[in-house]
Amino acid sequence: MKHISILPILFFVCFFRSNTYADYMFNIIDSEFELKFSKGAIITNNYISSTPIAYVQINDDGSVFTASASYNEVFCNRDWEGDDFNEDMGNQVTIARTEIVFQPTFSGVGPTINFTHGGSTYDESQVYIYDNGVRILDNDGQGSGYFEDDAESFTYTDWNPDHEYKLFMELNIQANWYPGYRYITTDMNFANVPVPEPTSVVLLGISLIGLAVARKKNNYET
Repeated sequence: MKHISILPILFFVCFFRSNTYADYMFNIIDSEFELKFSKGAIITNNYISSTPIAYVQINDDGSVFTASASYNEVFCNRDWEGDDFNEDMGNQVTIARTEIVFQPTFSGVGPTINFTHGGSTYDESQVYIYDNGVRILDNDGQGSGYFEDDAESFTYTDWNPDHEYKLFMELNIQANWYPGYRYITTDMNFANVPVPEPTSVVLLGISLIGLAVARKKNNYET
């Protein structure tokens, strides 16, 4: 029986895959990440950074809000002990926003860019892409800006490496009777930026720890 080495095949597959991905890179020019926590009309915490950020807010009423914004994901979560919801919590809002200015390393037809939107509660979410200030992706294409689908794919046929593009992703969740989390992710291949591990799992764990701390504090005070 003649043996055929699979090493050349694996090399070809890996080489072709790496070059295919390299053909569709996006160079980051500028980036801004924001997390905002508010209660009614009052902003309780507001963080803006040029690098990815994450934050956990433990409130006196026993609720715990967590949020993060990175190159490929925005995430928000809120938790509180089962029956401890009060109307005051309903005025609390958490916003996570990512804005990235970039240029493609290629021209013409680009890759299919995928966005995933999901979680366990309700939100208002927006995803836009601009080409030199002109909006070329508007979620469902109806001009609303609200990203209601669980997934969306986008293919652009007129990429220009001399143009500046902007990716905008934002989540806006309000405390109500349903605790839970929401997220938006994208598989855009930004150059020289390692794709981060999804922060949702980490922040969910931190949120649970924060909730336990808040519960213990409340039990101690009573």
